[in-house]
Amino acid sequence: MNLQDRLENVGLVNVFQTLSIGKMSGSLLISGEEGGTVMVFKEGLIVRGECDFLEEELDGQLLSNWLVSAEQLELARKVKKELPGKSVAEILVEMGGLKQDVLEREVRRRIEQIVYRILFWRNGSFRFESSIDATQDNTGLQGAGYELPRGMSPEYLLLEAARAYDDKCTNRPFEPLGFCAGPAVTASFEKARIQSENTHEKRRDISLLRTLSSELRFPSSSSEIALLTLRFASNLFRRGVLFMLETDEVVALGHFGLENKNSISTVWDLRISLSDSPFLSGIIQKQNHYRGPVVHDSGTEKLVSEFGGPWPQEAAIFLIIAEEAVIAFLYCDDVSGGSNPETKPLSQAEGLEIFANQAGLAIEKSLLEQKIQVMSGMSATRQ
Repeated sequence: MNLQDRLENVGLVNVFQTLSIGKMSGSLLISGEEGGTVMVFKEGLIVRGECDFLEEELDGQLLSNWLVSAEQLELARKVKKELPGKSVAEILVEMGGLKQDVLEREVRRRIEQIVYRILFWRNGSFRFESSIDATQDNTGLQGAGYELPRGMSPEYLLLEAARAYDDKCTNRPFEPLGFCAGPAVTASFEKARIQSENTHEKRRDISLLRTLSSELRFPSSSSEIALLTLRFASNLFRRGVLFMLETDEVVALGHFGLENKNSISTVWDLRISLSDSPFLSGIIQKQNHYRGPVVHDSGTEKLVSEFGGPWPQEAAIFLIIAEEAVIAFLYCDDVSGGSNPETKPLSQAEGLEIFANQAGLAIEKSLLEQKIQVMSGMSATRQ
């Protein structure tokens, strides 16, 4: 399968998610603001990454870090002329001038640096080809570098990018962790286009993402996933309600920040027909998170009246998608309760968008495990 589009239309995180979940193999060719990049995937894992915008190629990186000598590197380059099918790094290992584990560590660090840079590109294009062979316009990059025998999880790399951004906001130097042995991050990140002009303000949503993502990896039930989502949102917004979809209507499932007792009691019985709210049904059909003004219709007017307070300046709606269908969504705004209610602009919450995507994938995993148990039970019964 071949994919091609503009970065303005499809974020790179969406592309990474598609290739990872589909366990696809091939070459992802990216042309962006700083130059060109080639990421090679095998079974959904990144095994090679090269670019033309870092100061040094992999060979130079090995030399600068005192991992090989200039004489060893020169000899390996001469050998490569006779063995064009091998990279300089491979030749160095075969010559005994470089240990395999040291090379793999440096390659992983390099891939981390590349992914961290390209995820923040806003303009450019990408093309994925179901071929790992070199392409005519990217031969130099495609043949460079070194292919890892064990690939890197795209989800791990995205989490590292979020961590690096958090370190940048707190003025801490970023050092890639390096990919260590152990279980890979199982949840996928559909969106991590982090946008902030203030580099000195610590992003609460990114810090919360790092903290709560580990708790979402092995949830015991769907209700635990719902509670984690509400817990995340309550740290960013003044109030919010989690809705579950039931055929042609949405039903309140949980909430936070509702101070009016009448509102709290009625929220549990709150049902909104999607036919009464083109605003909500449009967001659900597009399957995209939403941030902006709340459009007036009979459904949203019922929702806001039950919550109490003035009409919100803007709201954020985070979709939870499992098996390619919206199963729930979280409505949040920053209207305060009490005798003098007020509304304020929303805080940044890209981290919660990522967490909502993770929640959907965690539910998918739970459903899959249930299906496997049912199939195993049927098989045992037949036997």
